Amino acid sequence: MGCFYHITKNLLAFFFFFFVIGTLAISIMIDIILVVEGERPLFFDPDKIESFNEPMLTGFEKKLQSNYDENQFEFQNLEDYIGYLPDRDRFKIEFISDTKVSISGNYDRGWKSSSSVDFTDNENTQYLSELGWTRPSIEALQARLQKVNCISFEKKDGYRAGYVDAKSGTYYYRFSSFDDTQTQNSLLDSCLIKYYKNDIFFEYKGFGRGPDCIKYENDPDFDDRNYFEKWRDIIKQGGIKTPQN
Repeated sequence: MGCFYHITKNLLAFFFFFFVIGTLAISIMIDIILVVEGERPLFFDPDKIESFNEPMLTGFEKKLQSNYDENQFEFQNLEDYIGYLPDRDRFKIEFISDTKVSISGNYDRGWKSSSSVDFTDNENTQYLSELGWTRPSIEALQARLQKVNCISFEKKDGYRAGYVDAKSGTYYYRFSSFDDTQTQNSLLDSCLIKYYKNDIFFEYKGFGRGPDCIKYENDPDFDDRNYFEKWRDIIKQGGIKTPQN
């Protein structure tokens, strides 16, 4: 019984693998033929836009609100610490482990960036110092970020704490008390920033999706069926047809 089960399982796995690879190869061949004939690829169209119709904050705004409301005192402590952060035009620091950070910022010779620096290693003291950081200052920021469930802090046209990475970007708490009046007014006109309370804005920064207020979708005549739906219709219709045909 056990031997028969394993043989059957291996055969099914083999046929499934063969089926997946086979349909993928045929899909690529179909697209090549269509392109050669001057048609749009059916399966892997590089011009396809992944439709995304809901605002960037949808699905995350309540999480941002809840986290802020539960940790208002700690957020205030974090905001009070901003004055002790490096006096630089721009910087970003993200904690990737208890002792390592991804860090970048400008210094007197230009710009430095590293995806992984152990801030507890004395060999990195000089590197961190050039960016305005010390081990105690990093640990102090780390402790404050942990208390508000944030993973990073950034200064770039404003101060913001990174809460979560999602939708090809990052959701931030922006401390608008450090923005001038003109900047604060411009924030209210942004599609990716929303005022909450106590000078706190929710902000999304990312790429690949476009502005919050723009509906990103393909042209009306675009074939938006997914890979499996296209194969289902090929088998059902006995040929390659688009919804418009």
